[in-house]
Amino acid sequence: MLDPNFRLDINKDAETIRKLEHLRVECNIDNQMFARGIEASDWGAERFQRQLYERGRKMNPRASDKEIFKEIIMSRSKSRIPLGLDITEEEADKAIESMGSIDDLVKYILLKESQEPPWPDPLGVRSRIEEILRS
Repeated sequence: MLDPNFRLDINKDAETIRKLEHLRVECNIDNQMFARGIEASDWGAERFQRQLYERGRKMNPRASDKEIFKEIIMSRSKSRIPLGLDITEEEADKAIESMGSIDDLVKYILLKESQEPPWPDPLGVRSRIEEILRS
């Protein structure tokens, strides 16, 4: 059910997949909802930013990293998607000035997401997903 961008390698990540499936069954969550939980995790956000960067680099090899970083940030803003991050172009420009790598961009996106109201997680499933993916 996972989008191909978020799929784990069955050969390298078999134990992680087993733990995630155990959690899904334990919490009685359907496959589609659990897949969305994985994609919405910090792990998923980080993975997605890195993939966007690689795609941007391939699509526009002459663009600077900072140009790609800005496009990634703005693609996640409320000005482009209804439930996006609350960020203006001016804020993005200022943040990008201090970014020197994709790692800096990922940290910034995760920081901005942490400042948004969290999705309800009364059973702590999201934090458990994150713990499994980061182990």
